[in-house]
Amino acid sequence: MRIKKTLVKIVVLNLLMFLLAAVPASLQAQTEAQSLDNESGGAPSVVFKTREHDFGTVQPHAPLTHSFVFSNAGSAALLIKNVKAG
Repeated sequence: MRIKKTLVKIVVLNLLMFLLAAVPASLQAQTEAQSLDNESGGAPSVVFKTREHDFGTVQPHAPLTHSFVFSNAGSAALLIKNVKAG
């Protein structure tokens, strides 16, 4: 029982440390976007040609690729940071 409580405490502390580290990064990204918005007099706006893709039935271990085409329909620079697979 003590091990379980200790493990829960460790997980909670790690989660809190992650959240505390993520908040300043999020605020910095918002500040950068706002400053770019103010400099250019507009806002960026990303527009995707398609937002999803279905590969259909595929064979195991078959290499799969797809490109999502997008553009900036806004008047400010569109910054793309920290792209991650979903």
